[in-house]
Amino acid sequence: MGRLKVNLHEVSKLVKPLTCYITGMHFDNVIAAVEKLCGLTVDNRGRHCFENPSLALKLGHSLVKCAQIKKGLAVREDNINKRQRHI
Repeated sequence: MGRLKVNLHEVSKLVKPLTCYITGMHFDNVIAAVEKLCGLTVDNRGRHCFENPSLALKLGHSLVKCAQIKKGLAVREDNINKRQRHI
């Protein structure tokens, strides 16, 4: 996740905490950072392949867990606006 955060700073040109990137507004930046980090390539048949597919899978699972934690914090704070953004 640390390497993803570094790539997010390079892709988005903004320095923000990781929780700020876990929104719909920054979805494209997160995808671009994961593709850059995992080495997305296109083969001669036009298929997209990762040089490191296990890292891409692990980052996906970790991002889901981070989103669940962020939503859980909004529930604990009883913040209705934050909860509605993450449902």
